[in-house]
Amino acid sequence: MAMTLDEILQSGLLEFYVLGQLTEEEIQEVESAMESYPEVKREVVEIEQALFKYDRLFKTPAPTGVLDNILGQINTGNNTNVNTQKEGLNWSGVLSAVLGLSLLAGVFFYNQKTSELEKTINDQKVVIQNCDEEKEQFADRLRIHNEVLEYDSKKIFISPNEKYQNTELIIHNNPTTQKNYLQINNLPPLASNQSFQLWSLKGNDSPIPLDVFEDDVNQILEIQFVENTNAYALTIEPRGGQDTPTLENLIGVFNVDG
Repeated sequence: MAMTLDEILQSGLLEFYVLGQLTEEEIQEVESAMESYPEVKREVVEIEQALFKYDRLFKTPAPTGVLDNILGQINTGNNTNVNTQKEGLNWSGVLSAVLGLSLLAGVFFYNQKTSELEKTINDQKVVIQNCDEEKEQFADRLRIHNEVLEYDSKKIFISPNEKYQNTELIIHNNPTTQKNYLQINNLPPLASNQSFQLWSLKGNDSPIPLDVFEDDVNQILEIQFVENTNAYALTIEPRGGQDTPTLENLIGVFNVDG
């Protein structure tokens, strides 16, 4: 019964094929599979390459007399009433198989170490990527810090409604660079379906919807700058924000005009 592709790949036949340890029938079966399945041929090539790499990396000349000692121990250890010739044992073939299995073990060890090395390299790449991201975040925070401290930047404290007296927020407003940063010290709690939303108040115009965000305690966020704004307001809105403010949820107002 012909073997399936998975059975061929997992049987060990391919390794013994490369080592020349198969019968004629088994060799024909492997070579037939190589013609039928490109995966089998590719696996054989990879095994040959692995053996070659292992041989080049780890091969060292055996000390003088090692082979004679091994053969002598085999003959001595089996010097019993059993006639090795009658039993038809081919000690050279046995030794070849033992050495072949040792080489396969070495290949497995080599592949395992290669896999571990690749994993280590990938782990290092992740660490480097995380460090780069943290470096970018730090550089961004440093940039914001420097812009907040610029000479032309002024602090505008929120005037909270009585309902939200514990709110502590500051807008760092810079009309020269036309940038705003919202410093969050304390905000009222939100429901899971709510967001905070900023608004621009200009004269008699309708409030202009601006940034929408959730609770970011102890953060400084860059927010939209609207030229000639008289004031900015902050409300609690349905999550995601909306086009008109919910006045009963008005947290407070930042008076730009002073």
